[in-house]
Amino acid sequence: MKNNLAANALSSLKGKLPELFAPTFFFLMASIVTCALGLLSSASLFITIPLILVPIYFCYQMYMFFLLTGQRNESESGAKTFFRFFIHYFRSDFSGCYRIMRTILIGLGIMVASSFAYFIIYYLIGTIVSPQFRSLAADFLKYYMTNDLESLTAMYTEQPIIRTYVSGVTVVQSIAMFFFCFYQLGYYSLSPYMMAFYQGESTRLTMNVYVRTMRNFRDIKRTYYSAAWPGIVVVSIGLLGGAALGYFLCPPQFDPFALASITALAGALLLLTFYLPYHCAVGIELMKGKMMNCFIDTSINMMKEYAERIKLYQELDEKELKDLEERLNRITNSIENEKRKNEEDSSNEDNSDSN
Repeated sequence: MKNNLAANALSSLKGKLPELFAPTFFFLMASIVTCALGLLSSASLFITIPLILVPIYFCYQMYMFFLLTGQRNESESGAKTFFRFFIHYFRSDFSGCYRIMRTILIGLGIMVASSFAYFIIYYLIGTIVSPQFRSLAADFLKYYMTNDLESLTAMYTEQPIIRTYVSGVTVVQSIAMFFFCFYQLGYYSLSPYMMAFYQGESTRLTMNVYVRTMRNFRDIKRTYYSAAWPGIVVVSIGLLGGAALGYFLCPPQFDPFALASITALAGALLLLTFYLPYHCAVGIELMKGKMMNCFIDTSINMMKEYAERIKLYQELDEKELKDLEERLNRITNSIENEKRKNEEDSSNEDNSDSN
């Protein structure tokens, strides 16, 4: 499975390159808009990423899902198909599929923790390298606590060691936030495919099934990351390349560290644009194979657990208990039939590939 997943993903993209132009173009445009607004104000990223970039990424995933599973309407233009999914991201069927708000809140906490750790390390090194740094740091904190912007600006301009510290905080926070969000988005990037299979079900229930499956079936994660690991390399190269470009080519009127943070994001998104077709194909191939059966097993186990809780905490007479068991059996049989059908389809695909 591990060896075949990457090969199957690449094979599924053969002959599909012309149809990838529209989603690639729109994701690239969304990335440019996000980074351009980030240059004007880095705070805008907390709005543009969750409200523009992530929904466009969702459209990209859904476009790829319908394309690679043969469900895309050939008579419909690529742009129309792509943006048909945009509104679905904000509807109840797919809401919370990436857990963006949770990721942002935890990410903010990581930013604070990373800046605090950076302050401690920088302070310890600074007091060794420069004897006057201790008094400078005390003055800086005093001005900061009293909101003395004029004194803070003067200190930032006149003291290189303070300027390096402030710029370093920007870099550390940006790197910590970016990699945490990238990991979280990668971890939950398979959930939209599952929601597409389970349309009509409760989003909360579907996400519970997804999280429990990823937790209990660790071989699924190993298989996924064994095929998707090039994404880490691609993003890291784009991040470092963009940061170096922004820092060394920074105009005098810009803070080189602040500019490097935005160009690092731009570099990562630029290279990610050309990696996404393979990344989506890996997820879809995994979903069509072993992962769907794992979801089905998890669903059956969760339903049995809920039924036992109902029996335990609610007083049911013999007729109600019998009705509950019959409904549970019908649902379980239906899910198991779907599992057998999925296994037969996977077996037929493997046989056709070997022939």
